[in-house]
Amino acid sequence: PFSNAIAFTNNPTTSLTINREDATAEYTGQDFGSTGSATATTAKVLLRANIYDISYLTGNSDADAGNISLAKARFVLTPQTASMTPIPINMPWQTVTLTSADIKVGYIQLETTIDIGSANAISYSISIEVGGSGGGYYNGNILDGTITVSKTMGEFITGGGTLRHPTPFNSQGSYKADLNSKTNFGFNVKYNKSGTNLQGVVTVIVRNNGIPYQFKGIVGGVNGTLAVNATDSKNKIAELTSKVKLYNTITGLEITNVGTLTMIMKMKDKGEPGTNVDTYSIEVRNSTGTLIYSSNFASNLTSELPISSGNIQVNGAVVTTTILTNSLPNGSGIIRDRDTPELKANIFPNPSVNVFNLTFTGGNKEKLNVVVTDVQGRMVKEYKVDPSGTFRFGDGLRPGIYMILVQQGTNKKVFKVIKQ
Repeated sequence: PFSNAIAFTNNPTTSLTINREDATAEYTGQDFGSTGSATATTAKVLLRANIYDISYLTGNSDADAGNISLAKARFVLTPQTASMTPIPINMPWQTVTLTSADIKVGYIQLETTIDIGSANAISYSISIEVGGSGGGYYNGNILDGTITVSKTMGEFITGGGTLRHPTPFNSQGSYKADLNSKTNFGFNVKYNKSGTNLQGVVTVIVRNNGIPYQFKGIVGGVNGTLAVNATDSKNKIAELTSKVKLYNTITGLEITNVGTLTMIMKMKDKGEPGTNVDTYSIEVRNSTGTLIYSSNFASNLTSELPISSGNIQVNGAVVTTTILTNSLPNGSGIIRDRDTPELKANIFPNPSVNVFNLTFTGGNKEKLNVVVTDVQGRMVKEYKVDPSGTFRFGDGLRPGIYMILVQQGTNKKVFKVIKQ
């Protein structure tokens, strides 16, 4: 009776494969949390992420795009610790809420409590998992953030947040950040009780050609250096070096053809969030000096950027011009010519944005040997100086932390200086 009749086969067992839609995500929540005291172990943090139908970000037209509010998603936090097999923390599955009338864009949000136990601070990598065992009509899993939770203590650095890479900021290196992408960072590093070795973790996530790569370093033993200057409470400075490894976060595999990597991080803590914006720079090179990643590279120098979100805390003693050698007791293994008046030296200003002034009294008429080394122990400059008047140096030094050895015969003085 129907003019447009459709003929069906008589096979009622035909199988149909129904695939979930593809989703991607962007972490937009809190980057840094604090327990509020040195004895508390828990911190409340707000986790948030935008969830997208894949066609929203790619710009590809999709006549069959889904409704992202039919997706299920959750946060997965993985502690960045010295453990080779850290245990991920799976947060509850949530239904995606639409952000607006656009059915391709939504978000999930969760306020939760993180317990760091006896640790001073822990950094977590944040993945957003869509679908999976949570159900819903979408699939997706992306590593897209970090969060650092710390206690309020002294003599350490900790922080977490993001850097953005818009023009004119110039990320460079073989794994440079994509234009307009973001770089996540999280770190917590301190010296042990004896002050001899560093302990801690640093993690940085960079997007290169759309792929999130992770630089991860376990700072332990002699695997790293830390220098802190807290002279100015509103502009506390720190510089950290650490051996790191590079991972493709999609495959989970280490990238081994880049060689042995060293990361140099410079930061300024300008007060608590809302007052001033902290600044931060990240540079990674291999053992041959090849630049692997720079957050902002110009004139052969990685310079600091204001962080887009998060917080940096620098805690430590005030840097002063300290005489190390001659303050050691007899029998320490340090020898000084007792027939020569003790050499007294001073360096100012410290920190300095231009040059340092070296003054000295005592000693003899022998020329002084002045050696400048960086925080990795590499010699940067060496001078032979007459022991009279004031010697000025440092105008050619890049911003950073340096050790200055002043020696006349067996008389030695060592200073730590900051070039801003």
